[in-house]
Amino acid sequence: MFMVKKIILMFTIALLGLGVVTFLGFFNRFAWIFDLMTHWRWLYMWMAGLLTIFFTVMHQQKRVMLAFLLFLINGFLVLHSTWSGSYVVQADSKDSHQFDMVLININKHAKDHQQIGEYLDSIRPDIIGLVEFTQKAEIELVDILTEYPYTSVSYPRADYDTGVALYSRIPIKASSKELYGGDRISLVNQMSFTEGEEFSLLITHPRSPTDADDWQFRNKQLLAIAQAWNNPDSPLIVMGDLNITPWAYPFNVLLSETDLVDSRRGFGMQASWHSHWTWWGIPIDHILVSKDFNVNQREIGPDVASDHRPVYIQLEL
Repeated sequence: MFMVKKIILMFTIALLGLGVVTFLGFFNRFAWIFDLMTHWRWLYMWMAGLLTIFFTVMHQQKRVMLAFLLFLINGFLVLHSTWSGSYVVQADSKDSHQFDMVLININKHAKDHQQIGEYLDSIRPDIIGLVEFTQKAEIELVDILTEYPYTSVSYPRADYDTGVALYSRIPIKASSKELYGGDRISLVNQMSFTEGEEFSLLITHPRSPTDADDWQFRNKQLLAIAQAWNNPDSPLIVMGDLNITPWAYPFNVLLSETDLVDSRRGFGMQASWHSHWTWWGIPIDHILVSKDFNVNQREIGPDVASDHRPVYIQLEL
């Protein structure tokens, strides 16, 4: 009997802790530590569900009610951002352009990029977006990358040792390097189909919010992108390892200000980090699209010896 009470006490403490992080996560716009708490809604939902079952078996009615409430709160946030359906436009198939693209954080610390090369060779997308890009990666992936006639690359700098790169079969009409409020270069590309249809593609990689300073830099960059691309005058794609989940304030500002759609909608959780956390990963690698696009397919790729998994998508404009 003493052991049962002790177990109930331990699970009650876990329940209270879960309530605290669930509540404080709503204040993620005000403090770095609260931002960290908001990224694990997916995990909180499952933990609350398990605690609901446990306290039901233990006939702890009040604890059941609290656990189920936390399950509903976190579950609503997860479902709203994930399975609430994608935005679909009625495209004329005769005039539409279909293409596919992949986004990969290739991990600057990776020993080699052989598995990334094999994966790219197996899917051969129309557009490849790479973050944490280095000269080493460029050399090791040369066989596949040379097949792409249009490129836009920001190489590593002295103050940051990785870059971003875009390789495309679709012509890049113009390209520029921009600093949006932070210290990380974003590539802005004007893409043009041979028939004249154009769209803008921005690839970026804000800082990871590992401390308060990096959290502020990440937020400043995302909010500056949102302001710069408010009411874009052409179809727009924003892609990259944004180091943020859909439940954080700057992410939702980015969507609302630019009227972009999270391409994950209707396709499940699509967790891309960490590559070894099959069930408990979180979505921080994003491809956001304007409502001019249909998202025909979206999936997370295999483990390619990076801490991130690839994000593969098929679009129709």
